[in-house]
Amino acid sequence: MSNLTPSTQRNVAATTNPVTKYLSTLPSLRSQRTMKDGLRRAAALLNFAGDVESLPWHTVTPSQIAALKATLAQRVPRYSPSTINTTLYAVRGVLKSAWIDNVISIDTYERARLTKGERSEERR
Repeated sequence: MSNLTPSTQRNVAATTNPVTKYLSTLPSLRSQRTMKDGLRRAAALLNFAGDVESLPWHTVTPSQIAALKATLAQRVPRYSPSTINTTLYAVRGVLKSAWIDNVISIDTYERARLTKGERSEERR
């Protein structure tokens, strides 16, 4: 995966930071921590070293999201489907916030959403 650095980030005010905005929509501190952990996981796999708020999420492409899912699913020891889906959901949530603030296009957001989650191996 390609490296993402803060230097490629658009000049976005802290009040419109897509990570901050997304996390603020979550109903509890526990949800916020869970999703922030997912974003940290994604950032690490996108070869980004730094805090998730400074990652230029608007530069993450749909193909990188698909590669992120594949990397999560192939990792040894393997992440659970729940962890994979939480990570992908967190990234999609940030991209939705970026789209709402016109930082990314609707086309980019919709293509990013097309990456399906991981199916659980057990059916209930």
